[in-house]
Amino acid sequence: MESRYDADFFKYREKLLTNPPVFIPVPIIRGTVSNLSNSDELQIHVHRNNEVSRRIRKKNSYGLRVDICLLPLDHFWRDRNIIEYSVFPCLTRRLQDIYSIDDPFNIVDIYNCSRWGEDENHINMSYEGDKDLSNGMPRLTYIITSSMDFLRSERLALFSEHVRRIEAYRAIRDFVGKAQEFRDLLYTYETHKAELSSIYRSCVRNAVNGELDLSKVAHNVEKFLKREAITREHIGIPNIVYAKELSEICSKLVNNDVRGKMRDGIEFERLVGSTLERMHYKVDYTATTGDFGADIIGEKDELRFAIQCKAHAKPAGVKAVQEAAASRRYYKCDFAVVVSLSGFTSAAQELGIELGVLMVTEASLDRLDTMIP
Repeated sequence: MESRYDADFFKYREKLLTNPPVFIPVPIIRGTVSNLSNSDELQIHVHRNNEVSRRIRKKNSYGLRVDICLLPLDHFWRDRNIIEYSVFPCLTRRLQDIYSIDDPFNIVDIYNCSRWGEDENHINMSYEGDKDLSNGMPRLTYIITSSMDFLRSERLALFSEHVRRIEAYRAIRDFVGKAQEFRDLLYTYETHKAELSSIYRSCVRNAVNGELDLSKVAHNVEKFLKREAITREHIGIPNIVYAKELSEICSKLVNNDVRGKMRDGIEFERLVGSTLERMHYKVDYTATTGDFGADIIGEKDELRFAIQCKAHAKPAGVKAVQEAAASRRYYKCDFAVVVSLSGFTSAAQELGIELGVLMVTEASLDRLDTMIP
């Protein structure tokens, strides 16, 4: 579900749960189609301020007149829809891009949007006459939006602000749609937080490049969803896709829950120590200063482990590996271990393999015994 708005969604997730965003389109264009008797032309008349500002004639078999009335606009940043969503920084930056671009007719190309005129939510449409339009409203929509697409290709200056506003509304509608998808995932996560957190902690792995491998998490989340009869297939989302998206949510929120409880590195050391004790290790904590690269000395089955704990927000680097390797010699241990809350850089993993240092995350610490060569 990853999108450009993820930072907004996670920052304001409580707001999204309690007050889901709803986008109410505001018509800014009125389009009217009427018959032309004894004519094979398509005439396009553009109106602004109750005056016809431009007339365009195209030869075809329609025999229709299309009147495009450009309704008055508030200033961009005084538009009530834009004001309402300006609290979201990522969305606001995109709206700023749309507002600042010199030539709004290029917006479609910049954001790789589909045909811009297809959004009839911003167009009041009506038909006056007795000509058969075949498919009714879809045909009417096509005629009006085709006419506006032609106007865009003509790059009429009088049309530019309406093009800009439609693209701003498109951005907001895209944001709201993704926010609703995120809210559904978040609601499922909060409802089954204990079970999903447990699955995540037991199944998450570190890939070779230092990133999290969520494949096993997604597989077990899918099994959990099936067992609990939770599905989104009725709205076209396969269970495996929904499970992968939930796994991404877990990867951020489970780790955030842990980080939120960590006041400092010492508290993380105590968390690691208590986990080791549950695994029947004898645990001794070294001095908080001058620890020679190890925070914990663990013993089990006549084996000694020099363990360094890293509670940083970023992946642990080569320095942590070097210090752990040095501490193994100093404390006369059999193994050196680095436990990182945020994984490891690829360079750190490479050096760990070379020096024989065990690389462990908080989520995989309970599998330490299986990592011993």
